[in-house]
Amino acid sequence: MNLYSIKMRGSKEHNHISGAESIVSEKDLQNAVGVLIKRALTHSKGKSDFINIKIEEVKKEEIKYIDPLNVTTLNTKNKKESYEFLYNTLLKLNINSKNAIYI
Repeated sequence: MNLYSIKMRGSKEHNHISGAESIVSEKDLQNAVGVLIKRALTHSKGKSDFINIKIEEVKKEEIKYIDPLNVTTLNTKNKKESYEFLYNTLLKLNINSKNAIYI
């Protein structure tokens, strides 16, 4: 059974709207592409005017399985407090302040 990596990026006026990727079997390929197209056209951020889909065959032995990242919930008073926390956390991780844009 052949496996394929599918990557989709949808944008509107060059701004990112939607993106997704998955690995599917050959028999599920057509359906999976349809799901990604629907996602790009019906996303809550808007309807994409540009959709890029990339499909590549992958060998089973090339797939590396890893544990998922831990999920933590941070309760904040508002959106601004959340962004401040994220900004300061990125800086603590030595991520360049130009890349840790405060919104």
